[in-house]
Amino acid sequence: DVSTVAGRASLLSAASAAFGAELDVLVNNVGTNVRKATVAYSRAELDAVFDTNFRSCFELTAACHPRLAAAAAQRGGTASVVNVGSV
Repeated sequence: DVSTVAGRASLLSAASAAFGAELDVLVNNVGTNVRKATVAYSRAELDAVFDTNFRSCFELTAACHPRLAAAAAQRGGTASVVNVGSV
């Protein structure tokens, strides 16, 4: 569950174990919604949507930045972050 700090840490740990420390691309492809009018969202529903749709992408990108920058410097090239979303 990337909407939580623990879930994001678990994801990064599993990815490192599976693929090593090198990281040259991060794809943020997660989203959720509440099937009702936005003005009818409770505070908890809004927090859940925000934590999943925005905070997870922002914090995963920040957490991965050192590894992305290191991979780019090592290769003399670039690293990429791809954010996928829908409206």
